[in-house]
Amino acid sequence: MKLEELTTKIYEDGVARAKAQEEELLGKAREESDRILVEARRKASEIVEAANSEAERARVHLASELKLAGEQALIQLKSRITDCLVENTLPAAVKESLSDKEFVQRLIQEIVAKWNVGDTNVDIGVILPSESQDAVAKRFAANAKELLDRGLEVKFTDDIKTGFQIRPKDGSYRISFQEQDFTSFFENFLRQRTRDVLFPSETGAAGASDGKQAGHGR
Repeated sequence: MKLEELTTKIYEDGVARAKAQEEELLGKAREESDRILVEARRKASEIVEAANSEAERARVHLASELKLAGEQALIQLKSRITDCLVENTLPAAVKESLSDKEFVQRLIQEIVAKWNVGDTNVDIGVILPSESQDAVAKRFAANAKELLDRGLEVKFTDDIKTGFQIRPKDGSYRISFQEQDFTSFFENFLRQRTRDVLFPSETGAAGASDGKQAGHGR
């Protein structure tokens, strides 16, 4: 083989091997590029899915928090409305009732009559505001003579401004029926009744719930 032919063959073989290596490298590069692209897309999809999931959790949490805040605000508003009505109506009503001397006298007579049921003598005393002495003393003398004859003591003091107190004659204790006592006594009852009137749907819902539970129990 001539030198020229040998040189040409070596050259051609080198070019062929170079092309083959080039094709192999390009193929591997394409495969690696495709793999990287697929992996990048997979990770991007995971990131988007995680972000969407986190956003949904945040949305649900926010909605729950807003609902809870709204319910609490509504409860507080209803409670405040109820309190305002009770606070603005009850004291005036109690004061008006305790300013009615006839009402106070009837109330005392009812309490005293049930205090010593079956006893001949009344072993208690009533303490009233000094400012009501003239009017109340005359009323008791006219309308509660039987109780006075049985030993009921009626006294007056400047320490009491409204209402009255009842105590045994030995002074061992006192039961107060003053304005603040009546207000405290009626406050809880009136507050619940006011809520029932203002927000009847709550009362109806509670009654229906109780009925369902009772039915289930049977």
